[in-house]
Amino acid sequence: MTINQLEPNFMNILLIEDNLSLREEWAELLENRGHSVTGYRSAENVINNIYKNPCFLDKYEASIIDIKLKGKLTGIDLFREIRKHSSTGAIFLTATQNPSDVAALVKIDPKVHCLTKQLNSPEHPETVLTHLKNIEEKLQFAMISVFDCTFQIPNKQKKEGLRWDVIRCAAIGEKLLKLPLTTQQFQILKKILEDHKTGQGNAVTTKENLMIALGRPADEYTTTIEAQISKIRGTLPNHIMIKNARGGYYFDQEKH
Repeated sequence: MTINQLEPNFMNILLIEDNLSLREEWAELLENRGHSVTGYRSAENVINNIYKNPCFLDKYEASIIDIKLKGKLTGIDLFREIRKHSSTGAIFLTATQNPSDVAALVKIDPKVHCLTKQLNSPEHPETVLTHLKNIEEKLQFAMISVFDCTFQIPNKQKKEGLRWDVIRCAAIGEKLLKLPLTTQQFQILKKILEDHKTGQGNAVTTKENLMIALGRPADEYTTTIEAQISKIRGTLPNHIMIKNARGGYYFDQEKH
Protein backbone atom coordinates (compact mmCIF):
# COMPACT_ATOMS: atom_id res chain seq x y z
CA MET A 1 0.00 0.00 0.00
CA THR A 2 1.34 3.39 -0.96
CA ILE A 3 1.93 6.42 1.19
CA ASN A 4 -0.85 8.52 -0.35
CA GLN A 5 -3.37 5.90 0.85
CA LEU A 6 -2.07 5.64 4.40
CA GLU A 7 -4.21 6.28 7.45
CA PRO A 8 -2.59 8.39 10.22
CA ASN A 9 -1.63 5.38 12.30
CA PHE A 10 -0.15 3.07 9.70
CA MET A 11 1.14 -0.18 11.22
CA ASN A 12 3.41 -3.04 10.25
CA ILE A 13 1.43 -6.22 10.90
CA LEU A 14 2.74 -9.75 11.32
CA LEU A 15 0.24 -12.24 9.88
CA ILE A 16 0.62 -15.96 10.61
CA GLU A 17 -1.87 -18.16 8.74
CA ASP A 18 -1.18 -21.54 7.11
CA ASN A 19 -4.07 -21.27 4.64
CA LEU A 20 -2.52 -19.43 1.67
CA SER A 21 -5.77 -18.12 0.18
CA LEU A 22 -6.97 -16.87 3.55
CA ARG A 23 -3.60 -15.28 4.27
CA GLU A 24 -3.73 -13.46 0.94
CA GLU A 25 -7.29 -12.23 1.59
CA TRP A 26 -6.37 -10.89 5.02
CA ALA A 27 -3.27 -9.23 3.59
CA GLU A 28 -5.32 -7.54 0.87
CA LEU A 29 -7.92 -6.36 3.37
CA LEU A 30 -5.30 -4.86 5.68
CA GLU A 31 -3.18 -3.34 2.93
CA ASN A 32 -6.28 -1.66 1.49
CA ARG A 33 -6.55 0.11 4.86
CA GLY A 34 -2.98 1.40 4.57
CA HIS A 35 -1.15 -1.18 6.67
CA SER A 36 1.90 -3.18 5.64
CA VAL A 37 1.59 -6.95 6.07
CA THR A 38 4.26 -9.63 6.32
CA GLY A 39 2.84 -13.14 6.12
CA TYR A 40 4.16 -16.44 7.45
CA ARG A 41 2.68 -19.93 7.22
CA SER A 42 3.98 -21.46 10.45
CA ALA A 43 5.03 -20.69 14.00
CA GLU A 44 8.42 -22.29 13.31
CA ASN A 45 9.15 -19.76 10.53
CA VAL A 46 8.58 -16.81 12.84
CA ILE A 47 10.46 -18.30 15.81
CA ASN A 48 13.46 -19.05 13.60
CA ASN A 49 13.54 -15.38 12.59
CA ILE A 50 13.35 -14.31 16.24
CA TYR A 51 16.29 -16.55 17.13
CA LYS A 52 18.33 -15.27 14.18
CA ASN A 53 17.58 -11.62 14.96
CA PRO A 54 16.51 -10.58 18.48
CA CYS A 55 15.19 -7.31 17.00
CA PHE A 56 13.00 -9.11 14.45
CA LEU A 57 9.75 -8.19 16.23
CA ASP A 58 10.66 -4.52 16.75
CA LYS A 59 9.26 -3.45 13.40
CA TYR A 60 5.79 -4.90 14.05
CA GLU A 61 3.09 -3.04 15.97
CA ALA A 62 0.51 -5.85 15.82
CA SER A 63 0.18 -9.52 14.98
CA ILE A 64 -2.73 -11.58 13.68
CA ILE A 65 -2.28 -15.28 14.38
CA ASP A 66 -4.21 -18.42 13.49
CA ILE A 67 -4.40 -20.70 16.53
CA LYS A 68 -4.31 -24.00 14.63
CA LEU A 69 -1.22 -23.98 12.43
CA LYS A 70 0.36 -26.79 10.45
CA GLY A 71 3.50 -28.04 12.11
CA LYS A 72 4.47 -29.04 15.63
CA LEU A 73 3.80 -25.61 17.13
CA THR A 74 0.44 -23.86 17.44
CA GLY A 75 -0.34 -20.18 17.39
CA ILE A 76 -0.47 -20.34 21.18
CA ASP A 77 3.10 -21.71 21.29
CA LEU A 78 4.17 -18.89 18.98
CA PHE A 79 2.45 -16.24 21.09
CA ARG A 80 4.17 -17.51 24.23
CA GLU A 81 7.52 -17.00 22.46
CA ILE A 82 6.52 -13.59 21.08
CA ARG A 83 5.64 -12.36 24.57
CA LYS A 84 9.21 -13.08 25.71
CA HIS A 85 10.44 -10.42 23.27
CA SER A 86 7.59 -8.02 22.49
CA SER A 87 4.41 -6.48 23.90
CA THR A 88 2.81 -5.74 20.53
CA GLY A 89 -0.95 -6.13 20.26
CA ALA A 90 -2.24 -9.52 19.15
CA ILE A 91 -5.43 -10.80 17.53
CA PHE A 92 -6.14 -14.53 17.22
CA LEU A 93 -8.30 -16.22 14.63
CA THR A 94 -9.83 -19.64 15.22
CA ALA A 95 -12.25 -21.87 13.32
CA THR A 96 -13.73 -23.04 16.63
CA GLN A 97 -13.92 -21.08 19.85
CA ASN A 98 -12.29 -23.74 22.01
CA PRO A 99 -12.54 -22.59 25.67
CA SER A 100 -9.21 -24.20 26.55
CA ASP A 101 -7.46 -22.31 23.73
CA VAL A 102 -8.97 -19.02 24.84
CA ALA A 103 -7.99 -19.74 28.47
CA ALA A 104 -4.40 -20.51 27.41
CA LEU A 105 -4.16 -17.23 25.49
CA VAL A 106 -5.62 -15.17 28.33
CA LYS A 107 -3.11 -16.74 30.69
CA ILE A 108 -0.30 -15.44 28.48
CA ASP A 109 -1.91 -12.02 28.03
CA PRO A 110 -5.35 -11.03 29.42
CA LYS A 111 -5.66 -8.30 26.76
CA VAL A 112 -5.49 -10.67 23.80
CA HIS A 113 -8.40 -10.77 21.32
CA CYS A 114 -9.70 -14.11 20.04
CA LEU A 115 -12.14 -14.11 17.11
CA THR A 116 -13.84 -16.80 15.06
CA LYS A 117 -13.10 -17.18 11.35
CA GLN A 118 -14.32 -19.00 8.29
CA LEU A 119 -11.95 -21.42 6.63
CA ASN A 120 -12.01 -19.76 3.23
CA SER A 121 -12.49 -16.05 3.87
CA PRO A 122 -12.21 -13.47 6.64
CA GLU A 123 -15.21 -13.38 8.98
CA HIS A 124 -16.30 -10.14 10.57
CA PRO A 125 -13.40 -8.09 9.11
CA GLU A 126 -14.75 -4.90 10.69
CA THR A 127 -14.35 -6.50 14.11
CA VAL A 128 -10.68 -7.20 13.42
CA LEU A 129 -10.20 -3.68 12.09
CA THR A 130 -11.84 -2.27 15.22
CA HIS A 131 -9.39 -4.19 17.42
CA LEU A 132 -6.50 -2.96 15.26
CA LYS A 133 -7.78 0.59 15.69
CA ASN A 134 -7.63 0.15 19.45
CA ILE A 135 -4.02 -1.01 19.12
CA GLU A 136 -3.26 1.94 16.83
CA GLU A 137 -4.54 4.44 19.36
CA LYS A 138 -1.72 3.50 21.72
CA LEU A 139 0.94 4.34 19.13
CA GLN A 140 0.11 8.03 18.52
CA PHE A 141 2.18 8.92 15.46
CA ALA A 142 2.58 12.29 13.76
CA MET A 143 2.89 12.53 9.97
CA ILE A 144 5.21 15.20 8.52
CA SER A 145 5.54 15.84 4.78
CA VAL A 146 8.84 16.89 3.22
CA PHE A 147 8.33 17.63 -0.47
CA ASP A 148 6.91 14.36 -1.89
CA CYS A 149 7.88 12.25 1.13
CA THR A 150 6.00 11.53 4.31
CA PHE A 151 7.73 10.81 7.61
CA GLN A 152 6.00 9.12 10.52
CA ILE A 153 7.21 10.06 14.02
CA PRO A 154 5.93 8.87 17.40
CA ASN A 155 4.54 11.80 19.39
CA LYS A 156 5.60 10.23 22.67
CA GLN A 157 6.98 7.01 24.06
CA LYS A 158 4.66 4.13 23.24
CA LYS A 159 2.90 2.26 25.98
CA GLU A 160 3.44 -1.36 27.00
CA GLY A 161 7.14 -1.41 26.22
CA LEU A 162 6.88 -0.84 22.46
CA ARG A 163 9.85 0.88 20.85
CA TRP A 164 9.43 4.62 20.45
CA ASP A 165 12.66 5.76 18.77
CA VAL A 166 11.52 4.75 15.27
CA ILE A 167 10.92 7.01 12.29
CA ARG A 168 9.48 5.71 9.03
CA CYS A 169 9.55 7.38 5.65
CA ALA A 170 8.17 6.88 2.15
CA ALA A 171 7.94 8.75 -1.11
CA ILE A 172 4.61 8.86 -2.92
CA GLY A 173 3.90 5.49 -4.49
CA GLU A 174 6.26 3.58 -2.20
CA LYS A 175 5.84 1.70 1.07
CA LEU A 176 6.58 3.35 4.37
CA LEU A 177 9.88 1.94 5.63
CA LYS A 178 11.65 2.02 8.97
CA LEU A 179 14.81 4.15 8.95
CA PRO A 180 17.85 2.51 10.57
CA LEU A 181 18.56 5.18 13.19
CA THR A 182 20.24 5.18 16.56
CA THR A 183 18.44 6.93 19.43
CA GLN A 184 20.58 10.07 19.01
CA GLN A 185 20.02 10.10 15.25
CA PHE A 186 16.30 9.74 15.91
CA GLN A 187 16.36 12.83 18.13
CA ILE A 188 18.32 14.84 15.55
CA LEU A 189 16.09 13.93 12.62
CA LYS A 190 12.94 14.43 14.70
CA LYS A 191 14.00 17.99 15.56
CA ILE A 192 14.87 18.87 11.94
CA LEU A 193 11.51 17.42 10.79
CA GLU A 194 9.56 19.33 13.42
CA ASP A 195 11.27 22.62 12.53
CA HIS A 196 10.59 21.96 8.84
CA LYS A 197 6.91 21.45 9.61
CA THR A 198 6.53 24.59 11.73
CA GLY A 199 8.81 26.74 9.60
CA GLN A 200 10.74 27.67 12.72
CA GLY A 201 13.79 29.73 11.75
CA ASN A 202 12.51 29.67 8.15
CA ALA A 203 12.67 25.86 8.39
CA VAL A 204 16.32 25.91 9.49
CA THR A 205 17.23 24.00 12.63
CA THR A 206 19.95 25.97 14.35
CA LYS A 207 22.85 24.15 15.96
CA GLU A 208 21.90 25.73 19.28
CA ASN A 209 18.30 24.49 19.15
CA LEU A 210 19.48 21.08 18.00
CA MET A 211 21.72 20.78 21.05
CA ILE A 212 18.84 21.81 23.32
CA ALA A 213 16.66 19.12 21.72
CA LEU A 214 19.40 16.62 22.55
CA GLY A 215 19.30 17.75 26.17
CA ARG A 216 22.72 19.42 26.05
CA PRO A 217 23.89 23.02 26.49
CA ALA A 218 23.29 25.15 23.39
CA ASP A 219 26.96 26.14 23.10
CA GLU A 220 28.33 22.57 23.20
CA TYR A 221 27.94 21.78 19.49
CA THR A 222 30.62 19.36 18.31
CA THR A 223 31.67 17.82 15.00
CA THR A 224 30.27 14.48 16.21
CA ILE A 225 26.79 15.91 15.52
CA GLU A 226 27.80 16.55 11.91
CA ALA A 227 28.99 12.94 11.71
CA GLN A 228 25.59 11.75 12.97
CA ILE A 229 23.78 13.94 10.43
CA SER A 230 25.99 12.51 7.69
CA LYS A 231 24.79 9.03 8.69
CA ILE A 232 21.16 10.20 8.74
CA ARG A 233 21.58 11.50 5.19
CA GLY A 234 22.44 7.97 4.11
CA THR A 235 19.07 6.66 5.35
CA LEU A 236 16.89 9.19 3.48
CA PRO A 237 15.39 8.80 -0.01
CA ASN A 238 18.01 9.76 -2.58
CA HIS A 239 16.29 12.98 -3.65
CA ILE A 240 15.77 14.32 -0.10
CA MET A 241 18.79 16.06 1.41
CA ILE A 242 19.72 17.67 4.71
CA LYS A 243 21.82 20.67 3.76
CA ASN A 244 24.06 22.84 5.86
CA ALA A 245 22.93 26.41 6.43
CA ARG A 246 24.78 29.15 8.26
CA GLY A 247 24.58 27.89 11.83
CA GLY A 248 22.21 25.00 11.14
CA TYR A 249 20.50 22.52 8.83
CA TYR A 250 17.49 22.37 6.51
CA PHE A 251 15.77 20.06 4.01
CA ASP A 252 16.17 20.44 0.26
CA GLN A 253 15.42 18.21 -2.71
CA GLU A 254 17.40 17.27 -5.76
CA LYS A 255 16.05 18.99 -8.86
CA HIS A 256 15.34 16.72 -11.79
